[in-house]
Amino acid sequence: MKSTAENRKKSRMPGRFRMTVGLSIFVFFIVTAVIVLVLLVRGSTERIRQQTHAQTQKEALAIRRRLDERLSILRRYYVVTGTDEDLEELLDTPSDFSRYSVISHGQELLSGNKIVSDYISGYALINYGTGSVFSSEGVYSVEEIENPELIDTLYTDEDMRRQRVGWIYGAGEAVDRLDREFRKTIRMDGLSLYTFLPQNSLEPDAILIAYFNLDVFVRELRGNIIEGEEIAIVDTDSGRIVFTTDPEFSEFCLTHQIKEPGAERMPILSKVKYLVSTENSDEVNWSIYVGMNWNSEMFYTDSLSVLALFLLLSLLVLLAYLTYRVIYQPVRLAADKISQVTEQQILPGEDELDFMTGSVNRMHSHNTALSSQLAELFIMRVMRGEISDKDIDSYLAQDAARQMPASYRIVTIILCYEGEDYDEQFAIRDACGRQLVEYLSENYGSLLFLNPIYSSRAVICIIGE
Repeated sequence: MKSTAENRKKSRMPGRFRMTVGLSIFVFFIVTAVIVLVLLVRGSTERIRQQTHAQTQKEALAIRRRLDERLSILRRYYVVTGTDEDLEELLDTPSDFSRYSVISHGQELLSGNKIVSDYISGYALINYGTGSVFSSEGVYSVEEIENPELIDTLYTDEDMRRQRVGWIYGAGEAVDRLDREFRKTIRMDGLSLYTFLPQNSLEPDAILIAYFNLDVFVRELRGNIIEGEEIAIVDTDSGRIVFTTDPEFSEFCLTHQIKEPGAERMPILSKVKYLVSTENSDEVNWSIYVGMNWNSEMFYTDSLSVLALFLLLSLLVLLAYLTYRVIYQPVRLAADKISQVTEQQILPGEDELDFMTGSVNRMHSHNTALSSQLAELFIMRVMRGEISDKDIDSYLAQDAARQMPASYRIVTIILCYEGEDYDEQFAIRDACGRQLVEYLSENYGSLLFLNPIYSSRAVICIIGE
C-alpha cells in the first residue's frame, strides 16, 4: 500500500510535457508583451511628439505674428507721421521754445499720439539742419548729445539712408537712468525704429529714432506661456539674446544655430529634452525659438506605459493560464485515465506524451498477442466442429475485411523427428513448426483464410476457395 501511495504521489508531480508547455507559453507571452509594449510606447511617444511639435510650431508662429504686427504698425505710423504737416513744421523750428505750440504738438506726434504709445518707450528727433534735438527727455542742441559718434555713424550710413526707414537693434550701450548723462544720450541699446526726414528730400538732414518698448511685449509673452514651454528671441545679426525664459535654452539655440523656420530638434539640454520650433520675423532680423519640455510630456507617456504594461501583463497572465488549461489539461486527463486503466503511474519528470505513447504501444502489443491466441483457438474449435455458423459470423464481424469463404480446406502438416533425446526432439519440432508458420504466412498469406498456427507437432492452415 505504501508503494502505491508513493507512486500516486509521484504521479501528481509535474511531468516534462507540463513543464515544456508552461515554459513555452511563458516565453511566448513574455516576448509578445515586450513587442506590444515597445510598439505601444513608440506609438504613444510618436503621437505625443507630433502633438508637442505642432504646439511649438503654432506658438512660435503666433509670437512671430504678434511681434511683426506691432512692429509693422509702428513702422507705418512713423512713415505716415513723417509726412504730417505739423511734423514738417517742427523740422523748421529751432530749440529755443519760441514756438512752443508747434514743439508740443510735434512731441505728441512723436510719442505715438495715444495710437502706438504703449509700444513706444521714448524717441529722439535729431535735426542737423537746425542743430536741435527733440526727445522724450527734453529739447537740447545737437552739440549736447552725449554719444554723438554713434549718431553720426548711423546718420551717415549709406545703406540706412537708402532704405530711409528700418529697424536697428543693440547699436549702443545701455545707460543708467540715474546717470546724469542719461537725459542727453540717444539710447540705442534696444530695438529702435529709424526714419530719415524729410521723407520727400533727396538729402534728408534729420533722423528720427523711436524706441520700441520691449517690456510691454515681453509681459504679453509671459502671460501666454504654458507649463513646460521655453521661449527665446535672438538677434540673428549680433547673436544677442533679446528675451528668454531660460538662459540655458537660449544658449542651446545659439550654439546649434537653429535657423530654419519650423525646424524640429529634440536635443538633450542639461538632462532635459526639448522639441524646438523656429520662426523668423519679417520686420526685424530676429529668430523666435519655442521649445517644449520633453520630459514633462514623457512623464505622461511613462505613466500611460506603466498602466498599459500592468493591464497587458494581467491580460497575458489570464491568457497564459487559459492557454495552459486548453493545451495541457486534456493531455493530463488522458494520461491520468490511461494510468488508471493500465495501473501504471507517470514517473517524476516523465513526458506525459511519451507515457501515453508507451502505454498505447504496450496495449497494442498485448491486443495483438490476444488476437493471435484468439485466432488459434478459433481454428482449433473450427477443426473440432465446436463452432456454429452464427459464432463464425460473429467472429468474422470483428474483422470487416475478412469474409467466410464458400468452402475451405484444412491442411495439417505433421512434424516428425526421430531422435534419442525427447527434449531435443521437442525443441527441434517446435523451432521448425514456428519457422514453417512464418514461411507460410509470408509467402502464401493471400491463399490463407486465417494465419496458420502451430499446435502439438502440427501446423494447421485453412485455405479458402
